Amino acid sequence: VSQSRYAFLFKAGTTTTLAGSYYAGSSGTAANPVIYGVYDPATGRRLANQVGAATISCGGGAFQAFDIFNCNFVEISNLNFTGKTGATNAYITVGGSSTNCMVRNCSFASTTSDAIVVGTTAGGHIIQGNRITSGSRNAIVVNLFSNDSSSAVLFNRVDNCSDRGIWIYDQYGGRIFSGVIAGNSVNDCRAVDCGAIEIISIGGAPKVYRNTVSRARTGVRVVSSGGFSTVGSDFSGMSVESNYVTNCEYGIGFGGTYGAWVIQGNLVEKCGSYDNVNPIDANAFGRGIELFAAIDAMSVMDGVVRWNFVTGCYNWQATAAPGSEGVGIGIDDRCRNISVYGNVTYRNGGNGIQLNVSNGIIVSGNIGIDNFTVTYSCQDYLKADIMFAATPGSLVFNNTIIQTGRVNQRVGISDSIFASSGSVIRNNLCFSPILAAARYNSSTTTESLNVCVGPAVAANMSDVMVLS
Repeated sequence: VSQSRYAFLFKAGTTTTLAGSYYAGSSGTAANPVIYGVYDPATGRRLANQVGAATISCGGGAFQAFDIFNCNFVEISNLNFTGKTGATNAYITVGGSSTNCMVRNCSFASTTSDAIVVGTTAGGHIIQGNRITSGSRNAIVVNLFSNDSSSAVLFNRVDNCSDRGIWIYDQYGGRIFSGVIAGNSVNDCRAVDCGAIEIISIGGAPKVYRNTVSRARTGVRVVSSGGFSTVGSDFSGMSVESNYVTNCEYGIGFGGTYGAWVIQGNLVEKCGSYDNVNPIDANAFGRGIELFAAIDAMSVMDGVVRWNFVTGCYNWQATAAPGSEGVGIGIDDRCRNISVYGNVTYRNGGNGIQLNVSNGIIVSGNIGIDNFTVTYSCQDYLKADIMFAATPGSLVFNNTIIQTGRVNQRVGISDSIFASSGSVIRNNLCFSPILAAARYNSSTTTESLNVCVGPAVAANMSDVMVLS
């Protein structure tokens, strides 16, 4: 081991077995952080960018390896952590009033506990470039004991955790998170009702972008700690952007979020199955982007869903309401004043866009291509590219819907059999629908100026099919 005032370095290629936790005892500065890292014996110089270059083993103990408490500007880097047992204690904890600490380029394997846990009354922490595999409960946890607008979780690789990959959590303490989660890869975190990347807070303006997620219950999940989907919190300024999410039950899911937030530019595919063969569980759910509020809450409001590409979601016959899943974009249950525009939905098993029991939703300028691919028997009103049910005051206009010859999608747009008072279907362009551009309940929905382009067979081609 090489030690100086600011650096405590382990020799590359060696293993150090701890008899108990190592407690960091001093702080550094922005210019001279305290570093626990690795040096190259050939040069005597510190290694900066090699992941897991020296091993720290807990030797089968259940204690945490490093405990940083009330220390500032401390860095743990380039170490490989192994040999820990038990579900309690993480390999690395950062607590108390610590600020501006960093864990980077470390590796963690075969643990039944969390890998990295930060829980401080200050922020500015960076967790970057780590590799966490095989059995961790939650790979990276940031517990909020104060509002945090400056911490960042960047470019980590997480595989095979039993719970969450990246978890921001305010402990129901009424705190906000406005930090950054970007460039991470999170795979195979399949716990029930958890997100591979999950934020539970009383609000904030987090930036979640350019992450890759596969095989999780929800890829990116943001909910209000004020009551999950029953009591909304202000997430104005939040963006979930340019992520790639595949083979999750729900690709991106929001609950209890209001304010000027945005979900944009994401690629979401194959939701509803981990293996493209079987449903994820007995519920057989599967949706690309899902906004959800509990009964009568109207707690998801005022946001924008735009410029996303959603494809290949699974619509399993095993659901309680066959045909209702496999949705590209679901504005589902008690949402209000959401704008959905500029999205492309392609070959999803269910509706490209589905609005359900919500209010004042604007659906405009989207392109739907060959959605509702399933061929089994289900309710006829579901067989549409855009379907809305009990969604009063909504506007569906200037969308383009294309069918290239399959027969299960019957119409371009359907307002189902459930009243959507004051809703308008207008100026949509539908290519080759089997029955009509729009199917609607004439007593509650207004239709005008929709255009059909397709087979010149009067018997099966009309602008509107009106239900009596």
